[in-house]
Amino acid sequence: METDLLRTFVSVSEELNFTRAARRLHLSQPSLSRRIRDLEKILDGRLFERGPRKVELTAFGVQQLPRAIAVLAHVDEFVDQARNAEASSLGNLGDSANAIDRPAASALRTTLAAGPRLELAVRRVDLDEQARSLGSS
Repeated sequence: METDLLRTFVSVSEELNFTRAARRLHLSQPSLSRRIRDLEKILDGRLFERGPRKVELTAFGVQQLPRAIAVLAHVDEFVDQARNAEASSLGNLGDSANAIDRPAASALRTTLAAGPRLELAVRRVDLDEQARSLGSS
């Protein structure tokens, strides 16, 4: 089932008016009505009582509304997490006693910590380890 059908159901439930819900969703009223009919067919039950001047949720619609809202919340959370789940970068910084002083290292850590996708490990290394590191690159 497409989430558009559930979003349409929730919008009509909030507006209790097909015209306003269609406007809110940037749909024509016939398209919105078709979506509601499609969802009712899938669920095998009427969601709304439609009158000439009044739209009301049926008992079945009242029962299904919290479920539709919960499903949409999970879908939105999934999309948000997926969009923000890029691989993080790992940076290593080694310094000798004379290369970077403590305030500079602290400022660098603070700056990089603000970037959620970058991890920085700062550690002190002796000159022999620095030479080995440079020779292996």
